[in-house]
Amino acid sequence: MRGYPPIQLFFLMLAFGAMAVPLARLTFAKPDAAAPVARAKVASHLIPTLLRLRYAHPPKSLSLRLGSRELLSSSTPAASPVEVSLDLDIPRDGVEFALTGAWDESTADTAVTLEIQPEALDLKTETRWSTGASMTEVISFQWK
Repeated sequence: MRGYPPIQLFFLMLAFGAMAVPLARLTFAKPDAAAPVARAKVASHLIPTLLRLRYAHPPKSLSLRLGSRELLSSSTPAASPVEVSLDLDIPRDGVEFALTGAWDESTADTAVTLEIQPEALDLKTETRWSTGASMTEVISFQWK
């Protein structure tokens, strides 16, 4: 037994019409006014942080700065590693440390490693090599 073709055609057209309404709204919709772009201020706050500085050969002088703030300055640094505990303001876009050091002329190129471990964030480590008897480096750390 076969159905009545005009009724089947009616149900087929009804199904296509039901799908056409949402499809037409998506396809021919006009965009609303552009939403204003929110400029969120980067949140930052003081975090207890452990800085650890390791070096292969003892330097004559060593300095670690964060902006204009001197974090470590010594003309005769202690034995490696040197650790400093402090509270740092760590913005989402990261921090940059300026590391300078000087060694005896007879010292070969040497490595200096800076480790930073903020509370509740991952430990980050960067190693830089001196060229000749001195080093001036900018070391950046970023947490995502």
